[in-house]
Amino acid sequence: MTTIRAMRPNDYAALLEIARALAAWFSPVDQMALAIDAKEHDGLVAMEGGEIIAFLTYHLLDKATAELSWFGTHPSARGRGIGSTLLGALEGALRSRGVGAILLSTIPADHDATFKPTNDFYLHRGFTVAARDEDFYGLGRPRYLFEKQL
Repeated sequence: MTTIRAMRPNDYAALLEIARALAAWFSPVDQMALAIDAKEHDGLVAMEGGEIIAFLTYHLLDKATAELSWFGTHPSARGRGIGSTLLGALEGALRSRGVGAILLSTIPADHDATFKPTNDFYLHRGFTVAARDEDFYGLGRPRYLFEKQL
């Protein structure tokens, strides 16, 4: 059975382990940024059998808007709805706090096909592309800014 709980400081190593297992999406630089953000942002984890199998981190940009900063599901747990459950838990928690929108940034699939499942995941869960920045990450790497109204 999958349970969702708030991220704790002793969870950081498990988050980084998942990020390393998802190296196609989490470069070494991304992993370093995650290590920093995990200590500064709030988060949720999904657990099975006492092990963290998925996580997300977020922070409030203002009283009405949250940014989903990192999100990962261990490869062995993908395709089972755990990411959807985790995202739904975040949306419910934010709604209860009066937050009306979630933003997130990711790579467009037309730039890197690795991100097609990521783009599709968010689009199928009610997110829309609010903007595309052609050199957001530098070196010609674009981003999609996704948005969802809660």
